[in-house]
Amino acid sequence: MEHARSFLTRFKGLLFRAGIPADHALVLWKTKSIHMFGMLFSIDVIFLDEGKKVLALFPDRCPFSFPVGSWSARFAVEFRARR
Repeated sequence: MEHARSFLTRFKGLLFRAGIPADHALVLWKTKSIHMFGMLFSIDVIFLDEGKKVLALFPDRCPFSFPVGSWSARFAVEFRARR
């Protein structure tokens, strides 16, 4: 598992990678939304609150699709789409 805690690491996220292993995830700290501009593969995204409660799930987000998020989120977890 990889963590993105700074503004730059959160902004970059998984951008410009060809893909990620099936058992890999990126945890974005202090984030309420994600964008897909510049992505090269589809991902699943889960938004969590401070207590790690699932607030929203966005499966199979395609490259260059519209941003998604949850106003109450504290974390977003991105992983390879499980089609």
